[in-house]
Amino acid sequence: MEQASTPAVQPVHRILLASLIGTTIEFFDFYIYATAAVLVFPTLFFPKQDPATAMLQSFATFALACGCATHKEPEKLGALRLHVECAPSLPDKSQTVKVLRSHPVLVTIGEDPVLTEANLIKATLMETPGGFAIRVKFDETGSWMLEQSSSANPGKHFAIFGQWGETLAECRWLAAPLISHRIADGVLTFTPDCSREEAQELVTGLNNAAKKMQTGQ
Repeated sequence: MEQASTPAVQPVHRILLASLIGTTIEFFDFYIYATAAVLVFPTLFFPKQDPATAMLQSFATFALACGCATHKEPEKLGALRLHVECAPSLPDKSQTVKVLRSHPVLVTIGEDPVLTEANLIKATLMETPGGFAIRVKFDETGSWMLEQSSSANPGKHFAIFGQWGETLAECRWLAAPLISHRIADGVLTFTPDCSREEAQELVTGLNNAAKKMQTGQ
């Protein structure tokens, strides 16, 4: 009677070696992609964006890739641009934007933002009588810039632009609050032209972006 053959047992060291090689290759892939996301992708794929936005969009694509590889929900990011109203006499350094969808308001602003999410510490969705508002708190440098901008431009408007979503695809001019006083505490509160769900997504994305900026990830 023939004896049933048994499968050959692989040596433990061969199994460990194969596992080590596979893990090393996978780590190397993510390492190369992460390096490219910082040094190459911002200028290669997002050349028209300013450096901070391009970096965030590159991080968003990297997060999406990681999410697909690990079957986890990608981390959502957000971006914020704060511009100051200016005279339309400098066409090369200004642009006119349309704020508010229901009752559009045209605001001529400086082309470069005075503040971005790079100076953000925390964003909060606040309840207000009859609605909601977004409150943003800036770091020391951002607080100084906000104070200087508000004290030098009384009676003018800020124009606030926001981006949110997995790849920052959703974007809009959100508000044009009047500058009525000097803002010395580094806090700006505004009522955004968006739904509560969009506002929450923006706030979550801004806080995720701020965390990445603070930790250097």
